[in-house]
Amino acid sequence: QINRWFELTIGDGITFEAVIITPPMCLNFSVDKSSSALRKQNTGEIEIYNLPEESLKLLQGDYPVAFLKVGYQNGDIITFLKGEVVSVSTRKQGPDKVTQLLLGSGYVELNHKTISKVVPEGKSVKEVIQALQTEMTGISKGVFSGFNINNKVLYGYSMSGTARETLDNICRTYHLDYNIDNDILYVHDAEGTIDENYSLAPLINESSGLIDLPYETKVNVGKAKKSIDNKGGVHFKILL
Repeated sequence: QINRWFELTIGDGITFEAVIITPPMCLNFSVDKSSSALRKQNTGEIEIYNLPEESLKLLQGDYPVAFLKVGYQNGDIITFLKGEVVSVSTRKQGPDKVTQLLLGSGYVELNHKTISKVVPEGKSVKEVIQALQTEMTGISKGVFSGFNINNKVLYGYSMSGTARETLDNICRTYHLDYNIDNDILYVHDAEGTIDENYSLAPLINESSGLIDLPYETKVNVGKAKKSIDNKGGVHFKILL
């Protein structure tokens, strides 16, 4: 693809000191996304070649952040990957120094935010999740869809623990799934999708950059057949 472009912003999530990396610097990246955070959180991996030492220092604090935008030079670029940097490592590869970043979307809010809140009786499951989402100040509300989310919480709901523990418990209890993508929370029925309008889904084929053939992936084989954790997926590689 001609004139491909990227902008990688890495910085301190507290001081907001940051650096923007663009071509001709080189990087590789991969993304692992799941429709169910109960099974696996969305993650991203970025490898940066020959990152200057002053830029590397920005990654030495507690959970720095990274934003990767991709597209074409002199055209629109979109945010493709966003999250907290939960792991940093550097290795020598021939004459190059390669810095690897592992990103988790909403990692700090999910795993370090402690929730202690009671939602009164008569509220819906959706209102319970909204009350939880408002406690996670770094996470925005996305699409909440499906039937189960409208069920009533007859005796109220007490939330206690980390945000992830609380969200996992709510979704397992009411047969829901959730995921956090680019710091946005999405919730839907465990057997459903966020949007049933498949006509809006992008078509991925050889003319839009598909490389080789996609293949089905299997995870958590051995769990009960109807377990919401026992879902497959699709692995594919495309050009931007």
